[in-house]
Amino acid sequence: MVLYINLSTMSLNRIEIYRHGEATYRQEIVSLTEAHDLTEKGRKTVRLNARKTASENSGISTKVPIYSSPLGRTLETAKIIRDELLQNGVKTENEGDQPLFIRRCLQEQINFSYSVMNLLSSGGIWGGKSGSFKVDPKKTNPSMLSSADYILNDALNMSSSAWNELPSDLQRKILSMESGDRIQRRIVRFINSLGKTRTSTELSVVVTHDALIALLLSAAKSEVTKINPGEKVLIEIENNQLNFVSIAGIRPREIPTLKLIQD
Repeated sequence: MVLYINLSTMSLNRIEIYRHGEATYRQEIVSLTEAHDLTEKGRKTVRLNARKTASENSGISTKVPIYSSPLGRTLETAKIIRDELLQNGVKTENEGDQPLFIRRCLQEQINFSYSVMNLLSSGGIWGGKSGSFKVDPKKTNPSMLSSADYILNDALNMSSSAWNELPSDLQRKILSMESGDRIQRRIVRFINSLGKTRTSTELSVVVTHDALIALLLSAAKSEVTKINPGEKVLIEIENNQLNFVSIAGIRPREIPTLKLIQD
């Protein structure tokens, strides 16, 4: 699938996209004050990378907007980044009375279920309304993908006969989950909107989830699509395209790009 991003003429220089820090995964959508979902290791990793962001941007003249998914682990990550930027002399931008820009489009897969994905990728017992059913991963995951890779393949990497064997309530659960294509379009549209509206911002920070980052990198045809918790991707906008110049601190030999189409 070829993806293009519509962007008007702009002076936006960089976008840093963070994967949230290592978390306990206990929270869903919460208020900013309730966001305490990271482990101590997760907080430390985010602080270290946020300090690098601050030192690399110490001379910018514009305030940095920080966009975050509304889930607890992303909000806490965004708060840490904001604190580190402010403590190191980089000003950040508020949205009304909120210190962050909270966006639902940055949250992970809608109606996502780790338990269902792990069941399909690794096997186990489904205990739905239709009764108990033993899931055979050799049928539902014939390529033996990891759970993370299986998520990005939409849990449909199986034969029609394997699909038809699944109980109807499990099928409905799978189909209710947002597809990888839709997630990919969602994150691409958001980056597009950043380019259109943040025309005078030298840096924008985005805090989201691994699946969205992986799908964005995949859209740019990057060989590397996975980054660890608390790490970031640096995008520079130049010559009518998005250049993914650094992925988890490493500059790729061939820089992945997404073409920009002017309105």
